[in-house]
Amino acid sequence: MGKKYLVWPKDNDTNDTTDNCMLGVACDNLILQEIDEDTFREIEYKNSLAGEFIWRHNYFKMMKLNFIELRKALVSFEKENNSIVIEDKYMPYITNANRLFINLLGSFYIYVDHYDQYFKTLSDDGDPIAKLTSKYYDAYFLYRFFYKLRNFVVHAGIPITKIKMCPNNNFFIMRDYLLNRSDCWGENVRIELKKEKDSFYVVELVEDFFKMMNKFHIEMVDSQTNEMISLVHFFNSYRKQIGNNYYYPQIYDKEKIKDGLITYYSNIVEPAIELEKALREECIDIDTGKRIET
Repeated sequence: MGKKYLVWPKDNDTNDTTDNCMLGVACDNLILQEIDEDTFREIEYKNSLAGEFIWRHNYFKMMKLNFIELRKALVSFEKENNSIVIEDKYMPYITNANRLFINLLGSFYIYVDHYDQYFKTLSDDGDPIAKLTSKYYDAYFLYRFFYKLRNFVVHAGIPITKIKMCPNNNFFIMRDYLLNRSDCWGENVRIELKKEKDSFYVVELVEDFFKMMNKFHIEMVDSQTNEMISLVHFFNSYRKQIGNNYYYPQIYDKEKIKDGLITYYSNIVEPAIELEKALREECIDIDTGKRIET
């Protein structure tokens, strides 16, 4: 392995303070600190842990945005259409509702599957997220239902097929349509579905679903908060105060320095900054590691 350096600017004017990028900067204007391979590997590993938490945070944000968009469209339709929609004219409404519903289903599946796949490859000591998903799968019919419903959408058809008046126009998912259209449910979920009412009111269904997933996500974040706070402290231990600003270093390879200029770097700035941002958006106090009640 070629020599690696942690690099900071010597002054505030070296480059843009927002991303701390020092490409093309003369080495004479930089602070260079050589690091050994173990230190380099440790930093890279910590970067990957931070990156995974940031992705989990962003996947949940995507799912939340899909829920908000879907609920807004459903509620708006009900308020604005006080008379029954003629059957041969309601397909555009059905199509749009399904588009948004399937977006929510897809983001849910990706959110859960990302954890499962990541932790399977990370460790042989057990999958901490699998324990949480198993807990919710066993405890909540909605979790089981939405997990199977995603398979239904892929292999059988659209979920929302009915608009009914009660008293305004409302979207519904019909139970018997789901049961008759596909065998994807598995024995236990099929038995449970048969015991449900003949239709699911979509607004209530997605509201209850997202309440459950919000609870799931809070549990997941809380289980990893201490580890993420320790990562924040780890990254901050490498910050230097240059003038009035604090800079995280970047990692440069000596072999990539040409004519006294930096030509390649490995970024540790973004994971450090984005991790703190994600924790704050998750309502975690960076100093105490405690959840801020909102």
